[in-house]
Amino acid sequence: MSGEFFKIEGLGEWDIRAPPNVYPPREDTELLCSVISRLNNIKQNAVEIGCGSGAVSIVLASLGWNVASFDVNPSAVSATKDNVERFGLTDRVRVENSGVLAGMKIPKETDLLVWNIPYLDPISDANDTSSRVGEGALSDIPGLGWGGELLNHITEEQDFLSPELTILLLLRTSPKSLSKISDWENNGWSCRSLDFRRMGDEKIEVFAIWKTGQGADAKEVETCNSTMDEIKENVDPGWRRVYSKSQRKGRGRRGSHWLSREGGVSATWVLGEGVLQKIPPGVLQVSLGTIVSKTLDAMVKWPNDVVTSDGRKMAGVLIEYSGDEIRIGIGANKKSFQDGQILGSGWEETLGDVHADEVFKKLDVSISSYFEDIQMVPSPTPESLICMSWIGLSKLLSRGLLVRKSGVLLRPVGLNRYGELEVSGPNGSELISDLDETQWEF
Repeated sequence: MSGEFFKIEGLGEWDIRAPPNVYPPREDTELLCSVISRLNNIKQNAVEIGCGSGAVSIVLASLGWNVASFDVNPSAVSATKDNVERFGLTDRVRVENSGVLAGMKIPKETDLLVWNIPYLDPISDANDTSSRVGEGALSDIPGLGWGGELLNHITEEQDFLSPELTILLLLRTSPKSLSKISDWENNGWSCRSLDFRRMGDEKIEVFAIWKTGQGADAKEVETCNSTMDEIKENVDPGWRRVYSKSQRKGRGRRGSHWLSREGGVSATWVLGEGVLQKIPPGVLQVSLGTIVSKTLDAMVKWPNDVVTSDGRKMAGVLIEYSGDEIRIGIGANKKSFQDGQILGSGWEETLGDVHADEVFKKLDVSISSYFEDIQMVPSPTPESLICMSWIGLSKLLSRGLLVRKSGVLLRPVGLNRYGELEVSGPNGSELISDLDETQWEF
């Protein structure tokens, strides 16, 4: 039985022993364990699927978790038990010979579920059980992939599991494997990327996944004056959001009126009080515009106008601050329109004939993925939000969009750490912080 020295900076080093047909610790194992070591709060009970040689379970137990470890390979079960025993962790790790398609039962008290999902292309003969035991630690499976099978398994067991369950998955995101994070998002799960690593032509990535709102539904009303005001009546803790089929007095930027059109979305979210302690207001504005534009498959114009490629507005984002609260109002059109000289667009041009209820759910998942406060899960850094926002803005800027200020055409070249737009022109570089002092030219 060979040994592999496995080290997590600041946590420890272990000599993990594994027989030839059991997956030993590798770069992906190190990445996953590094993320685990950076989780904010340790709770009680964790599950690891596909424990292999036991490295991840040993790291979890060393951090104070009680761990239930599962693997369909009897040799992996034996290796994990041996390694756990050698490091004196038998009181914290229980190992079982089972898996997602082998009758595995996730304990109802589970707080964290971890899986380094096999991400190589499926083995040639999916019916060859002996091949699955050897190669199953490396290969995805045809169809939904292991990620899809886990999603189905969790969905079937959901009534018996904690609504606060957090899932940590390592997936291959480039080239995409059959196990896709979009499968979870399309089923109402929020997904936050925590870290990634490139290995040659492949990119592997670790995601935290949780049920949006931790299972609590949004407040829905048929009509209201403004969802920005309606949400003030909702003082429940957690992920607060209000969705209305229409609103009579919707607000826009600088006191303007946002006209809610038939079939559109009007909604407001409340972000946690700690958001502005971590994220500058300008970064929050531009990142929210980018998130909404990605959800609607549209483009974003700095700072947060969601538009089509020819500049017609599809959705608007309004941010209001009141004490420790941040309210995010979003209005989105379903259908294109013309109102006098104003030409507007709708998501029918990008998403097709999708009902407003479905669009709201997509927006809810997307905004939650970045800004819902899940105690265990680290928040996105301002730097990551700026990078994501610049990539979003560049889709429109690459079409030749320029900004005119005081009669001078300027070329956008970046975002600074406050979310201000960096531009370059005849007189050098400068910053734009106020949309009203500029005009955009397509």
